[in-house]
Amino acid sequence: MSEHNLREIYEYANEVLENTKPEDVEGAINWGDLHCTDVVMSVSVHGDIWIRVDIEEADPHNPELREYMGKKLWEKFPDAPNFEINTEW
Repeated sequence: MSEHNLREIYEYANEVLENTKPEDVEGAINWGDLHCTDVVMSVSVHGDIWIRVDIEEADPHNPELREYMGKKLWEKFPDAPNFEINTEW
């Protein structure tokens, strides 16, 4: 996985968020400013790899958007390592 792949994930995440409607995902979300701020690849000392997708303007305690985004990312990038979706205000 390269910086190019991370950029592609970042751009796709923002595309998904832009096209998602309030009736698609429940929970406290600021629909007017919802966006992906960063995509980070991490590797543990044990060799586990995961990609964290940071999304701003959504309740960090609501799993709806995290599950929705995770599903969309797996559909588009089935060969990617594990995704971790982080939502924050």
